[in-house]
Amino acid sequence: MRRLIVLRALVVVVVAVLIGRLYQLQLVDSESRRNTNSVDLLVNRYVPVTPRRGEILARDGKTLLAESVPIYNLAVMPESLPPRRSVERAQVLSEVAQIATLTSTLTISPALLLDSTPNLRVELERLSSLPPILDPGAPLTVTIAPANSMAALNLSQVFTKAVTLNNPIEDLINRDDVPRYESLLVKEDIPHELALVMHENSAHLPGVIVVEDYRRRYPLSNEVQSLSHLLGYTGRINECQLLNNNPASSWLNSLLDTVEVVDNCRLNISREIDPRLRGIPPYLNDDRIGKDGLERSYENELRGSMGRDRLMVDARERPRSERFAVQPVVNGNNLVLTIDLEFQQQTETIVRRWIAESERR
Repeated sequence: MRRLIVLRALVVVVVAVLIGRLYQLQLVDSESRRNTNSVDLLVNRYVPVTPRRGEILARDGKTLLAESVPIYNLAVMPESLPPRRSVERAQVLSEVAQIATLTSTLTISPALLLDSTPNLRVELERLSSLPPILDPGAPLTVTIAPANSMAALNLSQVFTKAVTLNNPIEDLINRDDVPRYESLLVKEDIPHELALVMHENSAHLPGVIVVEDYRRRYPLSNEVQSLSHLLGYTGRINECQLLNNNPASSWLNSLLDTVEVVDNCRLNISREIDPRLRGIPPYLNDDRIGKDGLERSYENELRGSMGRDRLMVDARERPRSERFAVQPVVNGNNLVLTIDLEFQQQTETIVRRWIAESERR
């Protein structure tokens, strides 16, 4: 009997020691790692580099029918923004929302504060037309035009107990949950002059950056309109195309991913299984893909291959080194067609004349 008691006591002691050690590793040591910048705790992270799409040319190999034109995108680096719930962060994001012409909202909760708070209704009516109050006990949401973003911020700081500013960029950061070392797209294709101004004033807008990208241009499609149907177009990839074009590492992962989107896709999903798949997939959530015409038919040739850059981050996912390439990006191949542009234009003119003549008769 005494041996059984000793054995049970020993088991209890061992379990208690294991629980204590687990607590130390998961909570105590983990918290200390988060608050240190020790080099020993740095880890590798890989950042995708999108390839430049190949050009489409006429038979002479010189006349451009489709090209990738450089553009500038407005983005934010969540790690470099001022701390959350700080006045500085709210000011920066309100300025960016105004620049990017993004609509913000003000929430008055409950709606009865609109009349019980002195001057609140008057100040709000200067910024936007107020919706009707259906339930005084429920929150009231007021839409704010981009030009009034800064004024809305000042109003929310004056009436802090009654008004809350909902910034669309903050909502975007919370929804996308991007890694702290990656940028988050705010507005695509901003004017070159604005990109220069943003670059020159980067010190006053911490965490706001301008990222170089490209957009597809079809320089001759207005002159020869039949080219539009032939060349097609590119657009942002959707979840169904993302599933079809990104291989899965196993049949189980493929099945789970397919079940999630099968109701939205409404098509037969054929997905490649590649057990060697590691790291960055061929397509990202915000990638472009050929949607129609030759852009779609020759997607694999025009697309190119994704590259990878490596950088070091700490326990809080903050970048601690420069990025350097570990897998070079491979730009897309050019596509030379058998189309004679002059002959195509003459044929289109003749067809238009015949159509006009048939309609006249």
